Amino acid sequence: MSRSRFVAALTFVLVFSVWQRPSAARAQACHSVDFRKPLELPFRATLDLLMAGYGEGDDQGSYEGVYGSFGYHAPWWAAEVLVPAYRLAPRGQGDTYGLGDLVLTARGTAIRARDGKLTAGVELPVMLPTGSESRGLGMGHVMPMPALWFSFVRAPVSVRLAAGYGHAIGDMPVSHDHGDMDSPQRPVVNPMNRREVEHAAAFGLGLRRDFSVHARWFGGVPVERGQGVVREIVALGATATLSAFDVTFEVQRPIVNLVFDYKLVLQLGASF
Repeated sequence: MSRSRFVAALTFVLVFSVWQRPSAARAQACHSVDFRKPLELPFRATLDLLMAGYGEGDDQGSYEGVYGSFGYHAPWWAAEVLVPAYRLAPRGQGDTYGLGDLVLTARGTAIRARDGKLTAGVELPVMLPTGSESRGLGMGHVMPMPALWFSFVRAPVSVRLAAGYGHAIGDMPVSHDHGDMDSPQRPVVNPMNRREVEHAAAFGLGLRRDFSVHARWFGGVPVERGQGVVREIVALGATATLSAFDVTFEVQRPIVNLVFDYKLVLQLGASF
């Protein structure tokens, strides 16, 4: 992606996010982080628009994506389905369009204290191989990612921590490992390791009743030495809400291993 195209897209997203009336915040990671104020509404739908650049030299390129998600949230448990679709634009090659890997997530709350300000529990996202591995859209196998999470909310501060383990089901050579950064089979859109310890931390701060900012750090560490790479990513974002609707903008940048050069995410959400 050219520098002028990147600047134009960034300007558009910034203007759009500022134009919206302020409110809450939700951030996207390996596992979702939600900074919105609880509305006690059971259903939530989101639409994420993202763009990213990656690679160097002949391996340079960009991609755009659309994530659609729908979830049900009860006081002690929640379930969500996420369906991604991408347009890949590798340098010097034709564009590729298609679905990515679908993600199903179940989440349970085991601890609720301090009038609900402190909560903790377990979650189980499962990534399904609905994206084409050969075209760089998916990983080619099922991957459950069980995790423990902790959340503390005391206005205007929100803190969330998560730690989990991702394990690809099925035997495959390292060359098919979607964490092998030198493999031509690795998915451009979501490189991970075949077996890895995952972690995430997020901090949110409400600046106004309907506007908040957040910072995130997330990544993964391969379990097997020499078979995979460490990745660490930081992100900054802001969320505005209006009643049951919200809009979030986030900029992501790797700090360990450039799995991408940059990523811009705009999320539109509604609870009902």
